[in-house]
Amino acid sequence: MKKFLCLAITIAIFINAPAQRRAGSNAIDLLITGGAVVTMDAERRIFENGFVAIRGDQIVDVGAAAALKAKGYVARQTIDARGRVVLPGLINTHGHIPMTL
Repeated sequence: MKKFLCLAITIAIFINAPAQRRAGSNAIDLLITGGAVVTMDAERRIFENGFVAIRGDQIVDVGAAAALKAKGYVARQTIDARGRVVLPGLINTHGHIPMTL
């Protein structure tokens, strides 16, 4: 349940914040590593062994875990997502007949 909650938080952040990196600061609040990271960028990239760096309520970087060491992020919390998928949230994935009118 705890892992599901962490991934649900990540999903919510994917929807509410663009992937961008603030220059000059490597301090981040949350680092998710090792999972298959599905992006919603123009190329619809998927990083089989990826990472997501989060500061506050914004995703500041997404990429391949192989590049992570060079980024030099210092995270307050790290989640090991190996064997899991980190993906954007699915909003209203169902419908009711009254919603179609």
